[in-house]
Amino acid sequence: MQDFSVRDIADRIRRPHEEMGTVVDRIRGWSDVGLIEVLGSKFPGTGSRRSYGPEAIIDAIILTALTDAGLAAVRVGHFVTDAGQTVLSFGRLGACEVLDPKKKGRPTFLVICGPAPSPSTVFISYGETRLNQLPPGAPWTIILNLTEYFRPLRGIVNAVLERGTVKIWLTEKED
Repeated sequence: MQDFSVRDIADRIRRPHEEMGTVVDRIRGWSDVGLIEVLGSKFPGTGSRRSYGPEAIIDAIILTALTDAGLAAVRVGHFVTDAGQTVLSFGRLGACEVLDPKKKGRPTFLVICGPAPSPSTVFISYGETRLNQLPPGAPWTIILNLTEYFRPLRGIVNAVLERGTVKIWLTEKED
């Protein structure tokens, strides 16, 4: 199993205009509130680093995209379907569509509507987003183009769905 430091993740998701320290602080904050899963202790102590699995790269991109769309990332925890699926679990499924080397990568969108019949509605749309899928009465909708958000990871990160489980790994070899 590959594990990464917060700097490893920040290096892969940092936008060209961002300071590395800002991205590191953002990822640490998301870890502190439980949005990004830490392997082992969340607070390992002075001189020790937090370790993350490769799925943290995907989760950090989704959280960054939601922040770009003007949504507070800490609200993501409230976006859960009746089946218990979260925005991040849908983001990982979308990553499988975009980053699976065996797929051609059809356009993939993460759609979040709120608060309509339930506190929120979350789904993945492949191909073109169908507005008739949106719940009536939803006062707002956010549509993230996962194809574009995950494009920089192609050839670096692989994501596949195997027997209902998302598997994510880094393909590049580091020195």
